[in-house]
Amino acid sequence: MRTYVAIIAFLLLLVPVFSGCILDPREKGGPPPPDTPWPSLKEKDNVFPYLKRTYEGMDYFHYEILLDEAFIFRFGVDDVGGDIPESWDRTKDLASTKNMLTGFSVPEYGAITNFTLILTPEGPWIEVPKTEPPYEGEIWYQRTVEYTLIVTTTKDYTLQGLDLRALFIVRYDDNEEIWRIVQWNDDI
Repeated sequence: MRTYVAIIAFLLLLVPVFSGCILDPREKGGPPPPDTPWPSLKEKDNVFPYLKRTYEGMDYFHYEILLDEAFIFRFGVDDVGGDIPESWDRTKDLASTKNMLTGFSVPEYGAITNFTLILTPEGPWIEVPKTEPPYEGEIWYQRTVEYTLIVTTTKDYTLQGLDLRALFIVRYDDNEEIWRIVQWNDDI
């Protein structure tokens, strides 16, 4: 648990320090994109392979596509307190993730050089009928995922979140005709 809290603290350090940066992640250099096509978000089962690829490929552009406009990230109960809020919206999540994926450095840890993300979905997708506006009549889907996140940095740190669980909720975006993550409840 202590290591997981260190990861959360590290990720939160990235938000206030660099959230104003407007660099395009493709400007950071690095290898060209792989020739392998991206998993199609026209199928909800491809949300997790797509998420894995955005992290491991450090690809902010595709991560942004994956998040619904109404996206909410909810921190685990044990993580909340001090500088860690109960949740944050898409804008805050994108600011933090952009910094993680584009090589910004935090004095104590350095910059992230590599992610390993192992996602293991548990059970089937469960329907979540929506009854409140503006989503009334939509059917969203939720699924619990066990995951491991390993982050390495330029200062030889390896931060590990092992055997964690999160609840993901996805919705179909009729305009884009793709599935997107609308909620990520972490450390359930």
